[in-house]
Amino acid sequence: MDDGADKPFLDVYVESEERAFVVGAYNLIFRTEDGGKSWQPWRNRVENPKELHFYAMRRCGQDLFLVGEQDLCFDRQMME
Repeated sequence: MDDGADKPFLDVYVESEERAFVVGAYNLIFRTEDGGKSWQPWRNRVENPKELHFYAMRRCGQDLFLVGEQDLCFDRQMME
């Protein structure tokens, strides 16, 4: 509950039947690798000390980007 009970999800990015991400307000980011049966918090995998909102996650060619408020932008390598 500390990682999201009162924080809205703003986007979902589905890579495959098994793997997806949800992102949202106040640095909210979770990942599943089992089709949504369980979710792991990823907030400490992304350097976001101000806990800005994440608005969307999108693929562009081979690259995956996470974008948020105040020009926040991360690529896949910054999230691993």
